[in-house]
Amino acid sequence: MTDDFFKVINESVSAELELSTELRCREVMRSNDVKKIKQFCCDLMRNQAKVDTVLASALGRLVEYEINFDFNKKLNKVKGFDKFIFGLQQMMMRRHIKKILKQFPPQEP
Repeated sequence: MTDDFFKVINESVSAELELSTELRCREVMRSNDVKKIKQFCCDLMRNQAKVDTVLASALGRLVEYEINFDFNKKLNKVKGFDKFIFGLQQMMMRRHIKKILKQFPPQEP
């Protein structure tokens, strides 16, 4: 799982996207209109803030699903009274994690 996740993060950019980006960079470098460049920069910063928010939310959800999956997998291995104790411990840990997450909510861009 970990290897696959880092492959996605470190995936190289396609040639088409790289060319498109290079053309846009050259267009900005050739421009003498400072007002237009400032507006473009502001739009880029707003877009980056939105992308950061989406990525943080997606990673948070991924972690949440992975925790639930591991919990259910471990719960199936435990039997009898130990299963009850294990479930109780997991429930207490989840409450503690939720308290921490409420203290540090994601920030809006």
